[in-house]
Amino acid sequence: DMRFGDVLELQEQVERAFRDAIAAGKARPAVPSFAPPTDVTRTMGEYVVRCDLPGVTAEDVRVVADEGVLRIAGRRQPPAGRLLRSERKAGSFARVIPLPSDADVSKVSASLRQGVLTVTVGRLEARPKGPVEVPVRVENG
Repeated sequence: DMRFGDVLELQEQVERAFRDAIAAGKARPAVPSFAPPTDVTRTMGEYVVRCDLPGVTAEDVRVVADEGVLRIAGRRQPPAGRLLRSERKAGSFARVIPLPSDADVSKVSASLRQGVLTVTVGRLEARPKGPVEVPVRVENG
């Protein structure tokens, strides 16, 4: 059974491999033009994903939770007017975040406040570790 830290390490390795392949000219970048900075934390009852999306409206972002994966995608509109200097990325963005086995995708909520998207994913009840003694009841009849 993979630990959550192992899943995050695997994600970093995959992203690094794609960046290296693109830099070496062996692959073309996918449609998304950037991956916004994202933090994932765990509490007793939930996982919390925070994604920096300044300048993005709720209408421009899509969050989909599926078994084992959280997908965040959308578009940051380029600034209006003639661009004199550009340091903030515009265009489409995407993040695919693997979820641990105890994530409950039926309990997901998302909010966008002050440029930070916060997605909360519930956790399933803790499963007992090791053998569980099952009492046998007596039935008459």
